[in-house]
Amino acid sequence: MPWFFFGLAFAFLNAMTMLINQKYRLDGRLISGMRGIGVAILYFPAIFFVSAPSSGVFWLLIILEGAISTFFNARLYASAAKYGAGSTSRMNVLAIAFGMVFWWIIDWRRFISLAEDPIVFVGIMAALALTGAGFLAMSKGGFKKGEISYMMPAVVVLAAMMINRKELMSHADLLSASVFYCEVSILFSGVANLGLYAHGNGSANLLRELSKSSVVKAGIIMAAVSSGTILTGNLAALYAPNPAYVSVLTLTSPLWVMLINWLSGIREKINSIAFAMMFAGVLMLLYFGNVPMHASF
Repeated sequence: MPWFFFGLAFAFLNAMTMLINQKYRLDGRLISGMRGIGVAILYFPAIFFVSAPSSGVFWLLIILEGAISTFFNARLYASAAKYGAGSTSRMNVLAIAFGMVFWWIIDWRRFISLAEDPIVFVGIMAALALTGAGFLAMSKGGFKKGEISYMMPAVVVLAAMMINRKELMSHADLLSASVFYCEVSILFSGVANLGLYAHGNGSANLLRELSKSSVVKAGIIMAAVSSGTILTGNLAALYAPNPAYVSVLTLTSPLWVMLINWLSGIREKINSIAFAMMFAGVLMLLYFGNVPMHASF
């Protein structure tokens, strides 16, 4: 059950990160770089209160996470600036299918257990179908020209990231894993993206951008929100039976956007049927995703 609520919080904060760069429209590598370094600074004091994980697998996976997140975060924020937060979030629907297949290949015992309980298996499939269909129906318009080809590599990487995060979180206690995840993976991603930005645009241009108050403000806000996103995402990935379930909950991000707009005085027309489908799918996932599975071998 905890993974469900952590997943919803992750969806809310994830929506906020895309909205931030939709507003500031900074280069994806630049804002991702500031975000990575900012998150590492915020989590740094916690190093003195936790012990470093001793598992070699943990350190291998955390370095891998840093490498792949370098690409994903830069592409995600660049897409939010170029195509908009709503349009970018719709692409994450595809990560569910990739993530589920990837995880069932790894956790094949879970897949066999599901296959041996057709009611649960069909229930999960129906939940995913309802949530995805409701989300797509609620989306306004189709994808923009060039968006699918631009975001497809990031979609595959996102599915792999959620699986990798679940694995690394299982090789250390929660607090130390979360802290060192930020101090290694996220810091690596931030430094790498700033380095790549400087390589492509020149060090002088990087320093000029970092001297702008609006750019620094965007970086601080992004780092603050991302700190919460990382923590809730780690918790959700750790406790979820399948990382793809967390991806399903990220489809509620547009609902959070609508709520924020409503509180800000912006009224959006809502497709009530699509909303009902999505809500029913999420409730079904909450129920069937928590049914205990026992492998027969």
